[in-house]
Amino acid sequence: MNLYPTEYEVPASKSNYFKPKQGDNVLRILDIPILGWLAWETVNGKDKPKRFRMSEKPVDLRPFKRQEVKHFQAFIVWGYEEQAVQIWEITQKSIMEALQNLYKDEDWGDFREYDLKINRTGEDLDTKYVVSPKPKKTMPEQALTALLDRPVKLEALYEGLDPFDPNVKVTSVYDNDPLMD
Repeated sequence: MNLYPTEYEVPASKSNYFKPKQGDNVLRILDIPILGWLAWETVNGKDKPKRFRMSEKPVDLRPFKRQEVKHFQAFIVWGYEEQAVQIWEITQKSIMEALQNLYKDEDWGDFREYDLKINRTGEDLDTKYVVSPKPKKTMPEQALTALLDRPVKLEALYEGLDPFDPNVKVTSVYDNDPLMD
């Protein structure tokens, strides 16, 4: 007697956050990123991310669990596999450098004009990422509609709030951070 039907698979759970899976992942960046610093703190026995604006990098690391602060970039993206607007938070230097090189390249430039293929291989400390641009094309109508229907406030990450919560009130990152001029 089988415990599960022959073709049973656990349904994939939808996430508000894009995390590259093994192999090829395709996404479209939908808006400008926020940049800053990421540390981890323990709150009520749970590890929670604490994000800081570029101009607010913490000097005293004693309150943080891992005693380190990483640079991060966070983008609003369209995840093709999920068919959803998601947040892609990046701390991997190899991905950041690849994105910066594409942005500075006059043939590519603005990420909102083309899709990106992120290829992930390996596990844990042996994980490698390759970022490749796909041919330029119009932003998918479905992505734009989804973003307009459910706006994302990336700046809420600095406050430890849910960027997808329609009731969250935040100030633009550009109003508070002199390093973002």
